[in-house]
Amino acid sequence: MLPRRQAQKIPSGMLAAMRESNQAILQNMEEDFVRLTLADLRASSIIPADAIIPSATSGDDGNLKDSHSPLYEKFLKHTSATRVDTNTYMTEVIRAAHPGSAVVATRDFNLNVFNLPGARIRQLPKTEMDSHLYFLEPAKRGSSGGLGASITFGCCSVEWASKKFLMYIIQFMESPYFPTTQFFYVHEDELAINEMLVAVGNFATELHEEIPVYAHGWWEHDHQLWLDVQKANWDD
Repeated sequence: MLPRRQAQKIPSGMLAAMRESNQAILQNMEEDFVRLTLADLRASSIIPADAIIPSATSGDDGNLKDSHSPLYEKFLKHTSATRVDTNTYMTEVIRAAHPGSAVVATRDFNLNVFNLPGARIRQLPKTEMDSHLYFLEPAKRGSSGGLGASITFGCCSVEWASKKFLMYIIQFMESPYFPTTQFFYVHEDELAINEMLVAVGNFATELHEEIPVYAHGWWEHDHQLWLDVQKANWDD
């Protein structure tokens, strides 16, 4: 039997010096990467100044020369190659497409504008809308199910409180298990975007003739259950 190798004890002073050296190397690598990434994004003309990206405030449907919009082409190229941070990349792309406008990003499921009453949402002409369909279970026994759609890429206009916004919906893999859906809102006034999102969040967290039900791994507000309870006879 071979003798077990004795572990060598490294002096504490040498360990401290090694840690400082490694931290310095990592910090320099991170700084070089950030400088390179942002510089490349800003200097590579991601979206030409004359590219037509339909805007919620312009009213111009655009005149696209290719089969895809320029922003969608960038998204396809990004997702088909080695990726580091889709959120940072797409934020820079959208900012370049809408200079002078505020861009607010969120992935909070409580800030889904599709659930806001009074909001008018429509897909912009000549823009892509990719989605995955899934089956919706029947709300109650004996009824029919339906189909839902999970949007992977989309560009919509949002009209709310006499204001018009632009909304990008982008889904990407950030972990090997579940996709991440990110919303990007564009408007000339960032305060207007925040006001709309506060209204969305307030409505999402309040009960409107609904009962909280834990289903499919999260809490849902069930209006049908509330209606059924109203019909119940509580007499003994």
